[in-house]
Amino acid sequence: MALLRQAPHPNAARVFLNWVLSREGQISWQKFTETNSLRMDIPKDDLPPAFVPRKGVSYFMLNSSQYHNPAHTKAMHKIVDESLKKAAR
Repeated sequence: MALLRQAPHPNAARVFLNWVLSREGQISWQKFTETNSLRMDIPKDDLPPAFVPRKGVSYFMLNSSQYHNPAHTKAMHKIVDESLKKAAR
């Protein structure tokens, strides 16, 4: 989410942004988009089970800005290659 510098109604934008990031807003957003919210204080019952993170599992954040740098994609490729090799066994 972003707040534009020259928004026509900056206060309304702030109110909306504040609501979307609130507990109530994240519950609504998660339900509408069927995308897991990173907030841990909201129920995950309405999500497909595959979208709910499990405790103790380390997840790879593909959309993280660190992987947009070509120098860092090597690590990502290594993880994918190793996973595919394990899956082929």
